[in-house]
Parts: sequence; C-alpha cells; structure tokens
Amino acid sequence: MSAPLLQPGDALLDAASLAFAVIRFAEGAAHPMRSTPSGMPRIGDEVYVFGPSSRRVPREDVPKFLAGLPAPAILYPTTVRGIIALQLLSELSGDRAAGARKEFANQRGGLDEMADQLGLTADSRILLTFEDEVHIVPLVVFQLYIERFLVQVGWSMGSLDGDPRASARLHLFRSDGLGHKPWVNFAMSPEELDQQFERTGIDKSLRNGFGMSGTELTGEDVALALRTTPDGAGTSGFEKRLREVLAARRAKQGGHREAGA
Repeated sequence: MSAPLLQPGDALLDAASLAFAVIRFAEGAAHPMRSTPSGMPRIGDEVYVFGPSSRRVPREDVPKFLAGLPAPAILYPTTVRGIIALQLLSELSGDRAAGARKEFANQRGGLDEMADQLGLTADSRILLTFEDEVHIVPLVVFQLYIERFLVQVGWSMGSLDGDPRASARLHLFRSDGLGHKPWVNFAMSPEELDQQFERTGIDKSLRNGFGMSGTELTGEDVALALRTTPDGAGTSGFEKRLREVLAARRAKQGGHREAGA
C-alpha cells in the first residue's frame, strides 16, 4: 500500500506512525502467534501487545498509543509477530538510564551527520519502502522519530537520485539480514563484539550485521573498522572508519593490479 504524504500538523503522531512502520518491517523476521482462541482478535494482525503490559492495542490505534507515551521509548520487536517489548526511558535509572540516553544521543548524532552529508533541510522528504508499503516523511518528522523512539532495527540513510518523491532514502536492516544493502556479519567472537560495541557506543541494533550501499563489504572489513573506531565515537564514527578501511583496501588492490600489469 502507499501511505499518503504525512502532513506537519501532527508531527508526533506522524513520528509514531513511522515507528509502527519500522516495527512492521522488523516483524518480517518473526513468526505468527501459533493459535488464537475462538472469538479473540489475532495478535499481530488485528491487535498488538506492548509488553510487559498484556493490554491489546487495536492495530489502527497503535500510532496513537505510541504518540501518547509519556517519555521516549525503546521498542524491541520479538520473535512473535505482534508482541513488542517496550521500555520507557523514564523508567530506567543508573547505568541503564545512562546507556539508553547514550543510544538516543548516538542515534541523533548519526542522523545529523547523514543529513549534513546529503544536504538535507527540515522539509526534505525521506522515502521508506518495504514489501508493498511506501512512506514519505519530512526530515523534521524523522528527527522527532529519532528523539522519541528507539526501535531495535538497524538503519541508515542514503541519497535518492531521479525520484521526485523524496531527497533521501531510509534503509532498514533486520535480524534475518533483510535490508536494502549488502549485509555482512562482524568477523569476531560474540564476547569481543559485545566489548567493542560497549567501548565505541555504536547503535546496538547493528549488532547482527552491517551494510553500506555501493560497496562489497567483508566480515573482516567491518571487524577491522570496529576494532579501530575511537572510544565513544558512536555509529557515525564507526561508519567513517569503515569508509577509511574500504578506501585503504581499494588502494591496496589497485596497487596490486598495477604491479601485475
């Protein structure tokens, strides 16, 4: 389906609608509820559950429910379609609160850097497509989405040429590796991966792998970039280091070709 161009009048509801779209994308890797009692609405189809609450939110009311949350929220799509773990930032304390605030800050910092690189302004349109869904939001709405919702789905933003609908495309990546770009896993142990993510402050939604348009990545590329990303550099710092690693590899390959010519 094609969603209408969102209007700026109700930006928070628009941002919540985008969050629900990202959740639906993530659910492509989940499995449906095995059975539904007769007469009960089907979870993941007619209703959604945001744990730990058992309240069933009608599908059409999910954006309103998300927009009405009293604080920024971290949303974890589960392996069961229609069941989402929800954690409000205001409910956290100590190290957990500090870690969550850092994830939100890293997410916003990454967006700001990408928007600067692409030359986007507040009213620039961002295009998201997956399956049969098409969503277009202005950058100002996407910024609000970034500030209010941390959906555990990998994302990045790239240029969009020759499409009058928008100035940039939103790329999403989920746990089964589906996304808009080549996807590779980090070539390192789970223990080291946890340590490196904690050290660098990279968005944890990228833990299952990473992709970058227009490149042929290897697990060794992303592992080297991660190990050499400065402490606390965040996702944007990791992406910058990855580009440097790729440039060095291409230069080395070019030198080998010249030597063999």
